[in-house]
Amino acid sequence: MKKFLPYILILVISTGILSPVADINAQGTNPPNGTCRYRESSSSTTILERNTYDTCKAKPVYINWKESTLAEFQAEQKALAEKDTALGTCRYYDPYPTAVIVRTTHDTCNKNPSYITWKQSTLAEFEAERKAMESGTTPGTPSTPDTRYKLLTPLPCDNKTPGCENGELKYFDPASNDKENSKLGEYLNIMLRIFIGICAVLAVIMIVMGGIEYMTTELISSKEEGRKRITNAIFGLLLALGAYTLLNTINPDLLNTDLKSLKTATVVVDLGGEGTTPLNEATAPAELRSAGINCPKGGGGAALTAIAQSYIGHSAYDMSKRNTTSGGTAYVDCSSYVSQVYVCAGLGNPGGTTAGIFGGGSTTIVSISADGTMVNDTPLKIGDLLGWRQGENKEKWGHVVMYIGNGQVIDAQGQGGVAVRSLNSDQFKGRIKYVKKI
Repeated sequence: MKKFLPYILILVISTGILSPVADINAQGTNPPNGTCRYRESSSSTTILERNTYDTCKAKPVYINWKESTLAEFQAEQKALAEKDTALGTCRYYDPYPTAVIVRTTHDTCNKNPSYITWKQSTLAEFEAERKAMESGTTPGTPSTPDTRYKLLTPLPCDNKTPGCENGELKYFDPASNDKENSKLGEYLNIMLRIFIGICAVLAVIMIVMGGIEYMTTELISSKEEGRKRITNAIFGLLLALGAYTLLNTINPDLLNTDLKSLKTATVVVDLGGEGTTPLNEATAPAELRSAGINCPKGGGGAALTAIAQSYIGHSAYDMSKRNTTSGGTAYVDCSSYVSQVYVCAGLGNPGGTTAGIFGGGSTTIVSISADGTMVNDTPLKIGDLLGWRQGENKEKWGHVVMYIGNGQVIDAQGQGGVAVRSLNSDQFKGRIKYVKKI
């Protein structure tokens, strides 16, 4: 009995620690409503319905669910209706890794088990893409790679599980941004059930082996070993089943590994403030040259990169001293920096502040390519300015960067000063709103 005492204490302590969870669960909360996507059958059209996650999960062919407001649900419902009637380019594997395209609706495309992407397109755009594929070239952005992981052997699954085909789960996509469609959670749930099943089978085997050992020997020591084997197997089985039962009784969500409750954590990096001291275009070039800056006041777009990089090691970030020099150092903030670079290249002041730079002549960014060389499906040119205005992105300050080629930008920040960075780095993702072409 003494050797079982530590295990009993562990169970008692675990129950005490997890009891607050049981209290919270007992009080109950109203589950949130959200947008549910499902089908009545595998061949029917996608249906949108506003309900709870549990209600959605019980639908015949569950697709996904996400928490949303009524306005967001109605907007998504309208967008789906437009997609279902609009024709576009559907890309799918036939078979993997060979990609083919057809012209059809989004809903029809999405039903294909080897679906990759769909985008609305005109007949001319579709024909151009089809001819490009036949000739071995790919227009625009590269085709989407298959990020799915193929299991070494299929796992048993419920046919209602997304990706489950004929009771077998063959793939899951750990790189999916859609938590509801990622198969990792379903994979973990299946593995948990398989693990408990293996424990039960092994326990039965050990009990049988212990029984045979106990019955087929006359030695007292061997009988004792057989009895211990049976006792340990029963205790191990009870421990595994007891842990599962205990957690399931306290709160079934403790065993839920579908990852739907994980929230995206956003860390906002302060890139520094922005001053208002204007640039004196008449005296600035000479002052900058005295600080070691390359400022020929000419050269145009071809000189922008060299001029911009000459600030590294010869400048300091200080919004209160922007557009001034002292002791061989040029003081800049983000907007005064790009303004000085433009003036030194003989291109004129682009605006002086982020409000001025992105106030007129700029374009709202819809998409940025994965390699950071294109915005809105249009290649960036050296000298193009990207950023956002003050007050946007729920931030106190605006920010501007200058494109210098190969997916790289250069800017002045409060942390690090003037430096070359990747346009698709985490500090810019989801924050870049505008582009102003040179």
